[in-house]
This record gives sequence, structure tokens and C-alpha cells, in this order.
Amino acid sequence: MIVAGMTLVNPMDGYEETSNETRFKVLLMISDPSTMALMPPDPWKGVKVPTLISTGTKDFSDVGSGRINAPFKYEVPESMTRSFAPHHYVLIEGADHYLGGLICRTDVPGPPQYEELEIAASASTTFLNAYVKNDINAWRSIRFGDLSEATDGKATIALK
Repeated sequence: MIVAGMTLVNPMDGYEETSNETRFKVLLMISDPSTMALMPPDPWKGVKVPTLISTGTKDFSDVGSGRINAPFKYEVPESMTRSFAPHHYVLIEGADHYLGGLICRTDVPGPPQYEELEIAASASTTFLNAYVKNDINAWRSIRFGDLSEATDGKATIALK
């Protein structure tokens, strides 16, 4: 997130971390960081690259050494609309932070969320093809496609 232009704040001492990195064309995130303590009040204002955030209605954030479970709240941040780049926000019904143990950690409760992983992977691939490969069909799909219809109502996408 930092290399895409976001400023993050250390919740322990308030130190703000930034980067002048310019090599990255996009920001792709699985799971929404917006409830984490390290997010500043207006985190998206510095992001100048297209972004895709894929999250689920059962997502959560483990924050800090105490592993505080921050509850999920679905909300496309208003600050995304004030950014310089398009931001795509995918919401998958029933998906949790680790997709039932399919990504990052296998020790979390299941069941494995194969359908949710397929939706996240497909949306991510389309996003990357659109903004990295400049594939016009992928660009049209990510900007104007109907993810809800394609997933029988399981997922939606918002563009800010």
C-alpha cells in the first residue's frame, strides 16, 4: 500500500510511513485494511495507481500483537472518490479474511471457500489484464461488467 502512494500510520507512536516509489502500475489487495489502526484518516488521497480491493462480508482484521479481532464493516471509503486513480472494490458474500484457510493460513476455521477464491482470483486477473496488459476487453469488463450477474449475486464490484 505504501509503494502505491498511501501513507500509513504506526498506531503505537503516530509515525507516518510513505514512499516515493514509482515502479508499480497497480495496487491489488485481498482483504480490506480499512478497519486497521494503521490506516490514516484519509488513506487513499495519495494513491495514484488503479486499485482493486477484494474482501468479504465475513472479513476481519487481526491488529497488533494482541490479535484484536476488528469487526468487518463494508464501506467504500469516501476518500477513494478524492483519489487520482480508479478504485475497484469487490465484495464477496460470505468470504472471510483467509477464505476458509485457503490463503495465507491453514490453521483458521473452514470450511474452505473455493467459490469465493475463484471469484477473487478471476476479478484480480481481469483487473491486472486491464491495467497492466492494457487489454481492452478486460478493461471493459472491470469497468462496466456486471459481477453480480456473473456470480449469481454472490459478489459485487463498485468503482470509485
